[in-house]
Amino acid sequence: MVHEDIFYKPLKGETSGLPHDPFKSFAIPRPIGWISTTSQAGKDNLAPFSQFTNVSFDPPTILFVGHQDLFKNRSRDTVMNCIETNEFVWNMATYDLREEVNLTGKETYEDEFEEFGIKKTPSILVRPPRVADSPVSFECRVHSIVRVSNEFHGKKTAGPHMVGNSDIVIGRVLGIHIKGEYITGDGVSYDNT
Repeated sequence: MVHEDIFYKPLKGETSGLPHDPFKSFAIPRPIGWISTTSQAGKDNLAPFSQFTNVSFDPPTILFVGHQDLFKNRSRDTVMNCIETNEFVWNMATYDLREEVNLTGKETYEDEFEEFGIKKTPSILVRPPRVADSPVSFECRVHSIVRVSNEFHGKKTAGPHMVGNSDIVIGRVLGIHIKGEYITGDGVSYDNT
């Protein structure tokens, strides 16, 4: 059965009428940015972000997006730590680590490494630790943080997902860790991830 075409204006509060928001499914595949940070007080944080990508290859630069909770009107702990310390680590989220990645997506006020038994290992150039079992990690220094308001022409545009402002955290990659088991004669193999 062929359906009719759909057009809708999300900034006007319109939806597609479909059971799930199709906007999120168009940018695929969408790798997870599993980001570790450390607060100024020294508490480690680990959280997954479904909006992550590289920005530039030279110099190596990546970004992830943290959405504010509309009701709490504050940035996520990961973003707050990036604002305070200017450092974060991207850790490759693999199929074998899917349970741990999922657990760290829950809101908690504890160190996710300790709370969920995720092994951490020190970074070399930045304070936040790396996920020890992740095959690849990028140590990053914050380049800039861009706030994307949920207002459009002076009106709040929060739709059914109740997301507040979004913070785009852009980071320069200072150092790259690759586990030896993923290195081949031709470069890097992702078959093991």
